[in-house]
Amino acid sequence: MAFSFDDAWDNGPEVTRAGTAAFGLYCRCGAWSARNLQDGFVPAEIAAAYGSPEWIRKLLVAGLWETSEGGYWMPHFFDRNESAEKVRQRRKADAERKARWREGKGKDRMSRRDSARNHTRSHGKNPRSLYPPSKEGEDARAREAGRGARPDPPEWCGECDERTRQTGDIDHPRRCENCHPLEQEAS
Repeated sequence: MAFSFDDAWDNGPEVTRAGTAAFGLYCRCGAWSARNLQDGFVPAEIAAAYGSPEWIRKLLVAGLWETSEGGYWMPHFFDRNESAEKVRQRRKADAERKARWREGKGKDRMSRRDSARNHTRSHGKNPRSLYPPSKEGEDARAREAGRGARPDPPEWCGECDERTRQTGDIDHPRRCENCHPLEQEAS
């Protein structure tokens, strides 16, 4: 839970009267109260641990805090913060919503996983990987993209690596001048 207050409040008359140090105590104690779902209540021991008696007195005089049994009450707390009951209800609703989502995703994952297992059992491999894409399909995609069809690579010259069409050693490969497709296009 977050502790919220108006972003222009730092220039408000109550804050100006209390001073910067006392306002720091107000913010710290407000965050503690919000985190612990205390509805703006700050136990005296928390206030004493976070700030000085002088700062506490300044918050009381400025009207940012009121004395309450066992500590202090922040009268402006509900101006920008939800009650503890609303926070609990929201958290419960969020938890239920997320549990339903996870349950649905788990079923979805299981069905996809089972489907994939059944598919590989019956076919051995993904059927798309059994056959290379057809040249006609590649040419059609190239035409749709505004390019011409890919030309057939030149015949292998037998002097270079047949797969890469490169010559030279491992550290310094270079395109074969006789049969590398890009060398043919450059000339």
